[in-house]
Amino acid sequence: MDIALVVLIVTMGIAVSALLAIFIYSAKQKKMQKDTQRLVSDRELLRIIEGKIDGFTTAEEIATETKLTKGEAKARLLALGYTGILRTSLQNMTRYHFELTRPIKDVDPPELSPEPFLTADDVLKLFKLYDYRLDYQDLIMATGLPLGILQREMKYFVKEKMVKAMYKSMGYGSRSYRFFLLAEPYRSNPDSFIREQETVDLRLKELLKNDQLI
Repeated sequence: MDIALVVLIVTMGIAVSALLAIFIYSAKQKKMQKDTQRLVSDRELLRIIEGKIDGFTTAEEIATETKLTKGEAKARLLALGYTGILRTSLQNMTRYHFELTRPIKDVDPPELSPEPFLTADDVLKLFKLYDYRLDYQDLIMATGLPLGILQREMKYFVKEKMVKAMYKSMGYGSRSYRFFLLAEPYRSNPDSFIREQETVDLRLKELLKNDQLI
C-alpha cells in the first residue's frame, strides 16, 4: 500500500477518533449539567456567587456548600462562563475563580404559561420585563429554568427570526457576552409578536415532541 495513503488513513482515523471523543465528552457534560439541576439550580448557583463577600467562588467552594462534586461544580460554572454570565480568573495559572459578569437585576418574575417550554407570549413578557434586552442571566433569574433549556429555546426563536442573538466582546482573552434583542418588525411593534404566537408555539411544540424533549 502506498505510504501516503497509509498516512492519510491513519490521520483520518485519528481525526475521527478525536471528534468522537469530543462528542462523547460533550454529551456527558450536558447530561451531567441536566442531572445535577435537582441538586442545585443555575439560579441558586448565581445567588451563591452573588452572596460571596468578594464576589468570587471556586468549584471547591461550591462542592463544599452544595451536594455537587468538585468536577460537577466546575463543569456547571464553566458552562455559565461560556455564555458570558460568569467571568473567570486564574490563581497561579491553574485554579479557576468565578464571578458574575454583572450584578443580578432583581425583578418580580412574570406569570408564565404552564407549557413545558417558553411560548411567544412568555418571551415577550420577559423582554418587556428587562426593557427589551435579555441575556441568559436575566432568563435564568426570571424563569428558574436551567441554562441548557433556555439555550435550546432561544435558539429556536433566533431561527424563527423573531429574536436576534448579539455577542459583545468582554476584552482580550475573555469570552463573548451574549444577549438578545427583538428583531423587526417585533422590535418596533411588539404586539405583532403575539399575532404569531399560535403558529410559533405549535411549531416549537412539534419540534420538541419529535426530539422527545417533551
